[in-house]
Amino acid sequence: ATDAMKFTAKKFTVTAGQKVKLTLKNIGSLPKEAMGHNLVIVKSDVDYNSFAMEAQANEFPEDKKDKTIAYTKMLGAGESDTIEFVAPAEGTYKYICTWPAHYASMQGDMIVVAKK
Repeated sequence: ATDAMKFTAKKFTVTAGQKVKLTLKNIGSLPKEAMGHNLVIVKSDVDYNSFAMEAQANEFPEDKKDKTIAYTKMLGAGESDTIEFVAPAEGTYKYICTWPAHYASMQGDMIVVAKK
């Protein structure tokens, strides 16, 4: 994640049922209080636009975690967080930053392919 409110990866691909280890690093220079970033992977049956509007906060709201596959903590400049989860069923899943007003430009797709 950068100070320009972008994820450096717009998409990534995993295999259904695969154990995934994902690290988000804030490579910006601004402090968390000014430009925090996180990465939240939203479940496929959740409207990510509505979710993003409800979940906008300086820290990810715990009452929204049931609508996610996984999420990192909010990070300031130079910080990183690693999450581990099992990839869900085949499909495309949105990931977003829930810092206020960031999700419009900070989003991407986790593409889950079927096991071979």
